[in-house]
This record gives sequence, C-alpha cells and structure tokens, in this order.
Amino acid sequence: MREVLKRKLFFWILIIAFFLIILNYNKILSPVKKTFFNITEKPRSVSYDLSQNIDSYFYYIFHHKEIRNHINDLNKQLAERIVDYSKLQELQNENLVLKNEITYIKTPNVKFVTGEVVSGFNLDSGNIVRINIGKNDGIFDNLPVIYNGVLIGTILKTDDNFADVMLLSDRKSLISASIQGEEKISGILKGNLANAMEMSYIPLDSKVKTGDIVTTSGFEAYIPRGLVIGQIRELTFSDGDYFKTALVYPFFDMNFLNFVNVMIIQ
Repeated sequence: MREVLKRKLFFWILIIAFFLIILNYNKILSPVKKTFFNITEKPRSVSYDLSQNIDSYFYYIFHHKEIRNHINDLNKQLAERIVDYSKLQELQNENLVLKNEITYIKTPNVKFVTGEVVSGFNLDSGNIVRINIGKNDGIFDNLPVIYNGVLIGTILKTDDNFADVMLLSDRKSLISASIQGEEKISGILKGNLANAMEMSYIPLDSKVKTGDIVTTSGFEAYIPRGLVIGQIRELTFSDGDYFKTALVYPFFDMNFLNFVNVMIIQ
C-alpha cells in the first residue's frame, strides 16, 4: 500500500514539475515569479547581510591578531606619511625664505646690520623688542627687520646704541602686503597681538586659500617688494559679508627671537 502511494506521489510530482516547466517556458509564470521575488527581496537581503556579518565575525575571531597587526602597520605608515608631508611643507617654506634672503644678500645696494634681541615688551598696546644696535651702527626709524629671511617688524625708534623694533604682530603695525597665490591680491596687513597678522577686505570670490604666502608690496619708503612675511593659516567671513579676512602667521614663534638683521638699502 505504501509503495503504491509513493509511486502516485512521485508521479504527481513529475506531472506538476513538467507543468511548471511548460508554464515557465511560455512565460506564463513571469508575473508570479516577479511577485515572489519582490516579496522575498527584503528577507533575502537581510539573510545575505546576516550571513556576511557572520562570516566576517568568525573570520575576525580566527584572524584577529593578524588583522590587529595589519591595522597597526597601516596606522604606522599613515603617521610616517603625515610626518613626511609636514617635513616637505616645512622644507618648501624654508626654501622660499632662503631664496628670498639670498636674493637680497646678492643685491649690491643692500646692507644688513646684525643685532641681538636683548629684551622684549609684551604691552597691552603691542609687541616690541629691543636690539643692541642703534644710530652709531647706521640704524634709523622705519627700517625693515629680518629674521631667518622673513620680515618680522620695523624699527620704531633708536638711540645711539639700541633700537626698538615694532613687530608685525603689534596692533599699531600696518604694512602693505601681497598674497602670492593663484591671483595676486594686495592689501594692508595689520597686527592682532597674537603672534599673527590680519589682512582684511579680500574679495569673497577670490581664489585666496590657506597655505598661500604673503609678501611685502614695496609701497613703504624703506621696505622693498617681495620680502616674505608669513603664510595664510585661516580665512574667516560671516554670512552676508562681501569680503573675507586672512589670518597670516610667520614661519616661527616671534617670542623666541635671538639675532636679527636690519636691512638698509643704500
């Protein structure tokens, strides 16, 4: 009896399978198949993601040491690349400064007088340092003062053996400057008493960007064009403004000055 039932069941299965093949071949089942796949799409997706997560989990369990070592190696390589990039940027900046300094050293009508910073005054109104050269060394007011090839300030006042230097970060410091980026933009650079300077009224649609170098424009009597001042670190503006402001920082901390050069154009 059981054998007969099994044969009948197998026979009907074959008939149904054959019937389904015929219907599928004639594309009669296409709407049914589409509906079925649409209904089961989300469960199949969840099932696939779950299986992938399970595979990843067990892979991590059996290879966690290898993965951790690989991550550590990648982090180390990333840190090395960041350091290399930082050194490259620093070398590029130093190269620009040295080129600028060499240019003026080779200029026949330029003379440098070296002095040592002997004291500093961090006043409410500004930043001033005193150097141990003065009128007896040919120093007079408004001359540019250079440190490592970079303009750091101007002579404020002199006596026979000493001179006071007003740093560019002094709030009273104003100097014409140019941004050496994709487009040359000139303006007035003023100090903000935070080892930095500000250049305002830069057109909002200009291509000025962080990293651009700022140099002198040469409009002052004793300051030539092209002396390096610093680098733009930040650009600020508010909604509705037509202009933006650049924060310019020197390539070193002005609080740690030692020997400086006063430039005299003869």
